[in-house]
Amino acid sequence: MAIMVIGFRLGNDQTGQQLTAVVTQSGYFHKNHGVYGRPGRYRCAYDPCRLPLANPVHRSVAKLRDLHATQVLKGRSRPLISPTSILLDLDEPDSTSETVINGFVGAAPNETQSLEDAIRAFYQAIGAPVPPLRQDRIARAWKVPSPRTSRADQLLRTLTHGTPITYTRRSVGYTVTADTVRIRVGGADGDLDRAGVVELHAALNAWLRLNPGENERPR
Repeated sequence: MAIMVIGFRLGNDQTGQQLTAVVTQSGYFHKNHGVYGRPGRYRCAYDPCRLPLANPVHRSVAKLRDLHATQVLKGRSRPLISPTSILLDLDEPDSTSETVINGFVGAAPNETQSLEDAIRAFYQAIGAPVPPLRQDRIARAWKVPSPRTSRADQLLRTLTHGTPITYTRRSVGYTVTADTVRIRVGGADGDLDRAGVVELHAALNAWLRLNPGENERPR
């Protein structure tokens, strides 16, 4: 029997610590953390039978997204295994965390992919609905009192239609979706939490005031 899983492995070259996390199509959430090159400790963090949800996998995937962002902020920002969704030849009811994670590590392709792209591919593969943006959330976004520009309005429409906003220049770039803000530098990337986005927004506003464009310079 085969199961679909989604997961990643992040590392910190300075401390030699790594973390691997995998979610299965039934909603089981498996983790392993330890030192590079060693087995580490395994843990099954969630049992879908204990989750009173129509689609318990959604809660586990949300936890996977939060864990990825938290680990990047803590310094585990090197993608040892890029986020990916793959099919494993395992019988899930009889599989331990060690079996699932070792199977994932052995089968994971050597390719770069964003966590959001991997999540969407995972949902499509298992036939689970991709949670859409709620209409009240979209309406609320247009009511936020802020000095919006026509460009900001255009980008808001882009996000509410499910299209990401991306920018890349050499090895630096970012991707903004309706739910995440991802920064890329070299081969590393990571998601900002809301506090990080707010601080970045303030810092960018301050920078723009210090470095006005030609049409904004005082005469």
